[in-house]
Amino acid sequence: MKRWIWIVALLALLGFSWMFDPLEGPAIYPRCPVKWLTGWDCPGCGSARALHALLHGRLAEAWAFNPWLPIVLVMALLALIGSNRPGKIRSFIHSPITLTLFVALSIGWMIVRNIYL
Repeated sequence: MKRWIWIVALLALLGFSWMFDPLEGPAIYPRCPVKWLTGWDCPGCGSARALHALLHGRLAEAWAFNPWLPIVLVMALLALIGSNRPGKIRSFIHSPITLTLFVALSIGWMIVRNIYL
């Protein structure tokens, strides 16, 4: 039963992102607290715009908004597939090293995008 809840929530999120353009629609998307507090773009800044562009087939525009989003989506898909498989793949996905690596890469992306881009 839990799996259906996640599928419905994901489809609702995708439908919402497909329907409402963050650039043109009303201010229904929340402000980024990192951007608001520090003035820096966080690793997720631009993801709503990138997801909307991606869902409409505008790949270059999605990449320009946030190149980190496609990488995270691929990683999430691999984690979803790997979580349902027993053994080494599942233990790797759920290991503290993998989580630490993901967090470190996200912080590194935030630094690079704010200093060098």
